[in-house]
Amino acid sequence: MSGLVLDVGGGRRADHDAAWGPNAHRIRLDISASHRPDVCADAQSLPIADGSVDAITMFEVLEHIADPFAAAREAHRALVEGGTFLGSAPFVWPIHGDPFDYFRFSADGLRSLLAPFADVRVRPLGNALGAAWVLIASRSRAARTLNPVFRGLGSRPDERCPQAYIFIATK
Repeated sequence: MSGLVLDVGGGRRADHDAAWGPNAHRIRLDISASHRPDVCADAQSLPIADGSVDAITMFEVLEHIADPFAAAREAHRALVEGGTFLGSAPFVWPIHGDPFDYFRFSADGLRSLLAPFADVRVRPLGNALGAAWVLIASRSRAARTLNPVFRGLGSRPDERCPQAYIFIATK
């Protein structure tokens, strides 16, 4: 990505931090000041002018928002024409409040959520084995020692039984 990128829910350090290119000016926005974001705000009401950012990311955020449709509308409003909305959402995942955990999205649910966008692509991540392993490992510290083995087996995408989804939408 390049240009002005609003990383919603990006207040904490994350695995994807190293992926930002030199042409991206990233602004980290989070609802929690304790996560030390650049901007402390709610995704349902972005303090950003209409059409002012080139891209918005929401990785593993939508399930924590009470009105994810409002957040998607806000992303659409804040993006420039041709701007990109990129993110991910769990489908099979343990309950994890941050501070709350409201939803899980299917591919159809994400397409409905992203209906205001001109071009929407939703791709499955993982499969039944990966999803089952996540649930088992979430309850057992001993089982997590086997994560490298089972994560590899569960990495092949299966659209009938995914673990999560990634989405890319263009305004």
